[in-house]
Amino acid sequence: MHLQAPLLRISAAIGWFTSTTKLPASTSMESSKLEVQYLFGGSQPWNTSTLVWAAVDDRVRGGSSQSYLEPLNHNGKQSAKFYGVLDTTTLGGAGFASRSTRAVSGTHSSDETTWDLSSYDGLSLAINSADDKTYTLTLKDELPRDKRSDGRERSGISWEAVFNVPATEGDQEGMSVKQSNETTGIIVEIPWASFKATYRGRDVPDVKPLETKTIHAFSLLMRSFFEKQDGEFELIVDYIAASRFAE
Repeated sequence: MHLQAPLLRISAAIGWFTSTTKLPASTSMESSKLEVQYLFGGSQPWNTSTLVWAAVDDRVRGGSSQSYLEPLNHNGKQSAKFYGVLDTTTLGGAGFASRSTRAVSGTHSSDETTWDLSSYDGLSLAINSADDKTYTLTLKDELPRDKRSDGRERSGISWEAVFNVPATEGDQEGMSVKQSNETTGIIVEIPWASFKATYRGRDVPDVKPLETKTIHAFSLLMRSFFEKQDGEFELIVDYIAASRFAE
């Protein structure tokens, strides 16, 4: 099932589509004049001694969904497989499974883990392979200072960009498609303006702009969109990078 993806640009890769854009192994794409800073994958690890991708599934609300993020060595690159099972029966049509960056206990607080990405135009995801489901990349530019009485983190504003892998080259409301010779999938280019403010999956109007100078957390999310998708899912991501997009 494909859901409409808002305001993203997606680029197709070798093996699935035809195009001419080449992605070199360096941190700059000379052919597309696109500069990147690898955040996860590429030349950077997905998990470190101070930061991991932890599970944030609907089990915290009594659901049964489950997610995993498994680092892979793909042709010498630090890829990751995001996979699991999205269950919508337990919570009556709702459901989500996600992995979110989190500081390792005892090293430093999550609030001290920040990325200053203000000199970039947005994020790029190099996707090696995917199913036909719709995924969400989520950012947090601030974290709640206190926790709930049960010790769990409070919900806050999330910034979400929804995407899927198209079957043919083209645009999905701003998603451009370019070939990658460095990966075997596609490159999803997400301008900052494509991230929409949400609270527990619902749009939040009249909110201040995304603060790209202080990004505190990243998440990969699979959710039901209220019973529109469920079951097993799998997405292999070669990297997530901050990018300067070509005009």
